[in-house]
Amino acid sequence: MEINSEPFQHGRDINVLIDRLLKTTRYKLHDISAISVNKGPGSYTALRIGMATAKGLCYGLDIPLIAPTAFEILLDYAISEWPEAAYYVPMIDARRMEVYTINPVATLYEAITPTALVLDELSFSTWKEEVLCFVGSGADKWKTLWPDQVPWIVDNTEIDAGMMSSISYEFFQKNNISDLFTTTPLYIKKPNITRSKKEYFN
Repeated sequence: MEINSEPFQHGRDINVLIDRLLKTTRYKLHDISAISVNKGPGSYTALRIGMATAKGLCYGLDIPLIAPTAFEILLDYAISEWPEAAYYVPMIDARRMEVYTINPVATLYEAITPTALVLDELSFSTWKEEVLCFVGSGADKWKTLWPDQVPWIVDNTEIDAGMMSSISYEFFQKNNISDLFTTTPLYIKKPNITRSKKEYFN
């Protein structure tokens, strides 16, 4: 697995990392049966670049595109890691005290309603008696606000490619394939587009 933790360099590095991974594993592009990409929500630029790269490879290689949401990836992980929880709540950091999240669910296959939630002390107050597992990059932020002595679990894990392997394989086996031409990233909110400070021309 190749991971690039350098911010704002997705477009520059993604194809280099793919090439490096293929060389390390000694696979060729024609050995790939499908490509999975995190559909989001998350960083606008990262989602856009990741989706475009995955679609381009799928189109060129004539292979399926698999696109689980970040919520599904986190749920699959949390259910495996924390089986003692009754309900699971994925949380993705959206800056300040806001997170992208869903309604608490007990399984991976329940209907979910993605939302942008500004956290406060009363968030999830009706669930105080339940064993909830809050998982994802926004979970620690929520822990600073939640009430004392609740039977809740926090796992502040970040999504990586390794975490996607199980659910991606399951989607592939069940033929849960995304349409190559209509699938788009899940943004939830409109992107906050800023102008680059780099000067390319004098």
